[in-house]
Amino acid sequence: MTTFLIDTGPLVAFFNRHDHFHEWAGTIFEMLPESVYTTEPVLTEAVYFLKKWKADYAELLNLVENGTLQIDFQLSDSVSVLRALMAKYHPRMDLADASLVAAAQAVGDCQVVTIDREDFQTYRLLDRKKLDIVAPPG
Repeated sequence: MTTFLIDTGPLVAFFNRHDHFHEWAGTIFEMLPESVYTTEPVLTEAVYFLKKWKADYAELLNLVENGTLQIDFQLSDSVSVLRALMAKYHPRMDLADASLVAAAQAVGDCQVVTIDREDFQTYRLLDRKKLDIVAPPG
């Protein structure tokens, strides 16, 4: 079964009705399985942007609390991978993106749900494979 890893953009778009990708995010979230995954850096970024744009970040945290949005990635277990990825894709890759690529590497069969098509089509797993992404039409 495919695991879905959610990036910052779709989370922000889903909870911010003024976001350009709000409708797309709503459609995607309806099609996803009951539980999806993200990383703590992604969650941190999403809450930051939602607070900045005065959108409902509490609902995002509720998804973590009720288990719909799961965090099954330990940053401390992947520091060397994160460091290598961020150095390779400097200055394009931030910690949130690196954490998703490292999580995808660890999971194997997964799709990254992102708005950032350009970056995630550029990033590669350690074996140089492309990431399987779900993104708005480009």
